[in-house]
Amino acid sequence: MSNVRFLYSMKFDTATIYSSSEIAGLPDDNAVQEFVAKKWRTTGKGTVETPEWIKFYVGSTAKKITMLAIFGHNLTSGAVVKLQAYSSDAWSVPPAYESAALTWNAQAMVLFLDQTYTWWRIIIADPNNTDGYIELGRICAGEFYEPSVNITENVKMSLVDPSQLEEADGGQGYSIEKTKYRMYGVQFSDISPAQQEELEAMFRAVGTTRPLVFALDPDAYPEAQTIYGKFKGGSLDRALKTLSYGDCALTIEEKVA
Repeated sequence: MSNVRFLYSMKFDTATIYSSSEIAGLPDDNAVQEFVAKKWRTTGKGTVETPEWIKFYVGSTAKKITMLAIFGHNLTSGAVVKLQAYSSDAWSVPPAYESAALTWNAQAMVLFLDQTYTWWRIIIADPNNTDGYIELGRICAGEFYEPSVNITENVKMSLVDPSQLEEADGGQGYSIEKTKYRMYGVQFSDISPAQQEELEAMFRAVGTTRPLVFALDPDAYPEAQTIYGKFKGGSLDRALKTLSYGDCALTIEEKVA
């Protein structure tokens, strides 16, 4: 059984990006921008024979990818989405690697793998999409970090509604509806100094300003319980115990816009 996983080094973010199509104002570079609401939109919806695609050249040195996560999409449950990889930009031949179709989920589509290449491509076919186009808000890919000791079973999972409701005398009022988001509060207990240092290194890398992907249960719920968000709170606190073992709590707030 896998422990929780964190993805915070996004290797596609610095890649050279190409795509099958894009519309003015919603280019393919948006797929690696921080804000999920900043979309890449295609001109079509793709078929199995002629899919829409977005590809990434990560440089002359091949890079390992162990996790792919897609957020903020308009894909239907009938969409076929696959990740491909090759050592060159030669997609006319069968790729060296091709994943199975990603499992559809409205919040996230997630793939775990272990491949190392210079060229990566996501192909998308969604011929029954009534929007008439494909739209993706955030593509994250890189090597996940999996702590050796998992979180405790006391997980706090919150669904937050930030909508504003104003009421005047007599009960009349109005509301400003906003997108709901999730927040996960997790606890590591009795972890070694080495694991504490790993968590500290991750917190130093992203702080509370840079996004990351958090997979709460990669085995049982890889899509439904994976979120794109930021650490909540201004510090990483550790409660030390005997022999420098200690407890560490983290809160991750989902970013949906």
